[in-house]
Amino acid sequence: DGDGVTRLRLVMTPGSVVDGRVLTRDGEPLAGAVVRAWEEAHATDLWTLEGAPLWSATTDEEGRFRTEAHWPRADEGDEGLVSAVVKATGAGWIHERTELWPKHADKATPLVFRLRPAGVILGVVNGPDGQPAVGADVYAYPPDFWAFTPAGRSERDTARTHPRELHVRTDAEGGYVFSEVHPGTAYRLFAELETEDEVVARSAVSTGGVEAAGDTTTVNLSARRLGRLQIVVTAEAGGSASRRRVELTPPPDARPWVYERDEDGVVTVAEADAGRWTLDVDAGGWRPVRKVVLLAEGESKTVTIRLERGVAVEGRVVDDAGQPVPGATVYAYSVDPENPSLYLDGYEETRSDVEGRFRIDGLRPGPTDLMFRHERLRSDAVVRVEAPAACVEPRLHAPATLRLVLVPAPGAPCPEHARITLTRLEGARAGTQRQEYVALRGGACRIENVMPGPITCAVEAPGHAPYVTRLRIRPGTANEPDPFALSLGLTLRGRIVDAEERGVEGARVLAWGNPDTAARTDARGDFEIRH
Repeated sequence: DGDGVTRLRLVMTPGSVVDGRVLTRDGEPLAGAVVRAWEEAHATDLWTLEGAPLWSATTDEEGRFRTEAHWPRADEGDEGLVSAVVKATGAGWIHERTELWPKHADKATPLVFRLRPAGVILGVVNGPDGQPAVGADVYAYPPDFWAFTPAGRSERDTARTHPRELHVRTDAEGGYVFSEVHPGTAYRLFAELETEDEVVARSAVSTGGVEAAGDTTTVNLSARRLGRLQIVVTAEAGGSASRRRVELTPPPDARPWVYERDEDGVVTVAEADAGRWTLDVDAGGWRPVRKVVLLAEGESKTVTIRLERGVAVEGRVVDDAGQPVPGATVYAYSVDPENPSLYLDGYEETRSDVEGRFRIDGLRPGPTDLMFRHERLRSDAVVRVEAPAACVEPRLHAPATLRLVLVPAPGAPCPEHARITLTRLEGARAGTQRQEYVALRGGACRIENVMPGPITCAVEAPGHAPYVTRLRIRPGTANEPDPFALSLGLTLRGRIVDAEERGVEGARVLAWGNPDTAARTDARGDFEIRH
C-alpha cells in the first residue's frame, strides 16, 4: 500500500488424514518415532531437510501415527503443493523418507516406514588455535559419494537404504554427534568453520565408521586455516590462450572438490586447503602443463603458468588403396615416458582436410599415440610416433563381410549353430582373435565388419570336427569362400584314474576351448569324445 509494509492473507483449508506405522526391519513396532512432512520446494537436500515442517506426528506403543495434515492452499490456476517429503526418525535408527502427493494422500496412506538400526560417530572439532570450535559444520560422506569415487556416481543414484551423507553442527563445547551411522560404512568426515558466509578453516578428511548397530566411534577433527591460491595463465609472445582449461586437484587429505572463480584469465581458489596442489592447464594448440604447488596453512600464493607452443605431429590419412581420406578425426595422446601403458592428462584432436592431411600442434615431445575415427573406415591399430613427427601415413580400412556356407558330413544333420574364430595374421594386431557364435540357416552365416588382410578361420560346429582354413579378406566387399565341407573327425577314448589307478566316475573331459565336446566319465572312469 505504499507504506513499506507487505501484507499477507493466510487461508486455511480442511486437511486430509495421514496415518501409518513405523517399524523396525524385523517388523517390530517402533514407539516414539517422529514423522514429519516438508514441502518439497523447501527440501534443499532430500536427506537433510531444513525449515519448519508442514506437520509432525509421534508413534504410539504399536508404532502407529495419525495426523490431519493441512496442506498449503492452491491459488487459482496454480496446482499448489505438488508433493511433500515425509520422513520418519527414531533415536538410534536410520531415518527413512517417502514422497507424498497431497491430492492423493487419502489413497497413498497408510504409510509404512521400516527403519534400520544405526551406530554413532562422535567427536570434538578444534579450531586452528587448538580450542573447541563452536558452531562448526561437520560432514560425513559415504565412500562412493560422487566426489570420493572416480566413477562419479552419486549416492542418490542408489537405493534408499544406501548410506547417506550426514551433516551436523558442533555444540557449545565443540562436540558433534552423528546418530544415524550406517554400520559397515567407512565415512569420510571433515569440518568447516565459517564467519560471515566465508569458510575460514577446514579440517583434513578423516575416515570413520562402526562395525555393527549400537557401536560408537570417536573421530576428532582439527581445522586448519585456509589460504588463497591464484593461477595466472599466459602464453608466449604472439599467442593467445583464450580457450584454455585449468583443472585443480587439491591435496590428498583435503576435501576433494574445489570451488574456483575464473575472471579475466585468473583462476582463484578463495578457500584453499594447505598441502600439495596439482595444476593441469590445457589449451588448444599449446603444450599441456602440469605443475605442483605447495601451499602452507593460511598462505596466499599466486602461480604464473606460461604456455608454450609445444611440438607438432603431421601426416596424411589414406585408405586401403592409398587414396587420401578427408574428414577423418585424428586424436593425439601423450604417452607417459615412465609407464608407456598410460597416457598423460589431456589430448589434442583435429580432422583431415580434403587431401587427407592433418597437423596437431601443442604436444609434449616424446612418445605419442594417434587414434582415428571415420564414419565409414576403421583404424587397424593405434599408431605410436615420437613427437615431433612428420610424414606420418596411417591407413584406414574398409570393413568387409564374410559369408560362410557349411556343408555337413554325409549322413549328418545340418548344425543349427557354430562358433567362428577369426585370427589376424598380419599387421600390428597379428595374433588377435575374434570369436562369433552364429546361427546357421541352411548351413549359411554372415559375419560383418571383418578387417581386411590374411586370417585363419576356425569353425566349430556341434556333431562335427573343427574345420580350419586360411583366407585373405578383401576390403569393403563381401567375401564368399568356397563352402566348408565338414567331417565327423575322429573319436578320442580314454580313462581318468586316481592315485591308486581306480577309475574316477563323473569327471568332466573336454577338448581345450570347446565346451561342446564335453563328456563325463562312467563308473569305470572311461570317457569318449567324438568329432
